[in-house]
Amino acid sequence: MRLTIAVFVLLGLAVGAAHQAAGQGLPVVRVAISDTDLAAEPLYAQETGAFRRAGLDARLSDSKRGGAGVIADIKAGTIDVGFSNLISIAAAVQRGEPVVLIAPAGVHNRNAPVNAIVQAPSTNYRSGADLNGKTISSPSGPGSAGALAPAAWIDQTGGDSRSVRFVTGIAPFDIPAAFREHRIDVAEMGDPDLTILRQRGDVKVLASPFDAIGNGYLLAGFVASKSWVQANPAEARRFVAAMRETARWANTHHPETAVMLSKALKLAPAVVSAMSRTTYAETLTPAIMQPPLDVAAKYGIIKPLNAGELIPDVAKP
Repeated sequence: MRLTIAVFVLLGLAVGAAHQAAGQGLPVVRVAISDTDLAAEPLYAQETGAFRRAGLDARLSDSKRGGAGVIADIKAGTIDVGFSNLISIAAAVQRGEPVVLIAPAGVHNRNAPVNAIVQAPSTNYRSGADLNGKTISSPSGPGSAGALAPAAWIDQTGGDSRSVRFVTGIAPFDIPAAFREHRIDVAEMGDPDLTILRQRGDVKVLASPFDAIGNGYLLAGFVASKSWVQANPAEARRFVAAMRETARWANTHHPETAVMLSKALKLAPAVVSAMSRTTYAETLTPAIMQPPLDVAAKYGIIKPLNAGELIPDVAKP
């Protein structure tokens, strides 16, 4: 489909041989990200030199297996840090997995949502009540973090999410065909796929499901191997510092990050310019983490959890 971030890095995202030489002798951190703006802070940190200024030689790779896959890779020792949604991280910690959240990624912005429930251009669903008994495609299955926001939105707008069948395994660009074949009624998806399919006229937006949880809360973050953090606390703090610097810069430099994202994902500039751009959190705080954790507990995805328990010392300013 698109050129992955991993391949892009291998082709020289880190601005050439001079920058590679500059990274020689620095501690190496292996970071897995996905091909979305929500996960792209390490990409921007690599391009702008934030990792080098923090004293790290970051080796980026592309993970297409979602939050659970990233956590599995951390357990296997193939990466040190990876991008995952907050609920998957919380669930992993509660299961006793050897991982720790160390830095925030993006927050939900009602004015610029990066995810939507979409429907076919020929249908006219308007609320959760219209979806009772329907089938929704989600990047992850029922009872998962990915299905949480759509379920909450359905229930808040007159529907009953218990009557909805959540299915997974349908690739974003196969969604239009799934609509035509009546295999699904609506689908949850995020950018850049969302914007591409909207521009083609293949889907139309029904709702921004994350609005049902609130505004300004944390969607995802960077999780690390607990053993790596314990053995390398200085490097972990440097990673946190690089993400904080990058978040502050990226939030006010959308034109510059648009160029980087277009090149990394082989996206047309018109696609990136039309996308809702991610707002990144600079610091992990209970205030931005508690709302989604409470909703996830309400739906039985995790046990009740105090957000402060997820914030380690290395993540604190």
